[in-house]
Amino acid sequence: MRKLILAAVLAVLPVFSAMAAGALAVDDGNLHFGWSNGQASQHKADHAAMQQCGATTCRVVARYQDSCIAYAGDRSGTTWGLGQDTTADRAIQQAQSECHRSGGHGCRVKVMDCDGAAVADNSSAPAPMPMPMPIPTPSGSPPTAGTDEAPAPFTGMVAAHNEARHRYSVPPLTWSADLAAPAQTWADHLKDSLNCAMQHSQSRSYGENLAWASGTHLMPEEVVRMWVDEAKNYDAAINMCRSGAVCGHFTQVVWKTTTQVGCGLAHCGTDEIWVCEYSPPGNWVGKRPF
Repeated sequence: MRKLILAAVLAVLPVFSAMAAGALAVDDGNLHFGWSNGQASQHKADHAAMQQCGATTCRVVARYQDSCIAYAGDRSGTTWGLGQDTTADRAIQQAQSECHRSGGHGCRVKVMDCDGAAVADNSSAPAPMPMPMPIPTPSGSPPTAGTDEAPAPFTGMVAAHNEARHRYSVPPLTWSADLAAPAQTWADHLKDSLNCAMQHSQSRSYGENLAWASGTHLMPEEVVRMWVDEAKNYDAAINMCRSGAVCGHFTQVVWKTTTQVGCGLAHCGTDEIWVCEYSPPGNWVGKRPF
């Protein structure tokens, strides 16, 4: 059976069957937490969340499918709250309200996860997330100058991006070996540690899109086409994804200030996982993609 799944937000093409399972794990002291979303099974979601949490006392405290989840904790780390809804802002509000009702002081959102893309937020009153994607915090040296096209097996990846970007009158991207290296490293990690299950690297230097396929080999143009198909879910009038829909892959592909892309690919039997990193990163909260 051919299955295609996207993540950075999760998108499942309607002609294929898949689920978007997620989990949140927290340790007994509320000092460590891990989350996973957009997984093909609840077992994979639980495993990924526990692995990310890392502490010996970690336990899964919430499971969810096709929704947003928020986890808020107070300054002391002893009081916390969970929120779950179809939209990011309502999930955040629920989590903060539960934390305050439980006696927490200075409650802030520690994790907000929507359809496979998570963000750690340290503000005391986080703003609603128009496009639920990781908030990037660039660090380190920028990638070196790129080239017009990628090597095999990514030939066509840059051209497919630039075809979409041309339609929205934004400058073209170039291929960056400096971005392809961490993308391949993360794809290999997902293969070796999670059997090609989808999980974001949480890099704060780059934007990131993921795609997963089973029972078929995708061409780079097909990967980009799936991401760009989310354009129908983006409401430019309010700069948000349409209610209950995903558009973050699309907005990263066409983000006007992004200049470079680099990708990695790994295989687990008949499954494959694609990772693309972008610099400078897109999907900044409150900013428009084009």
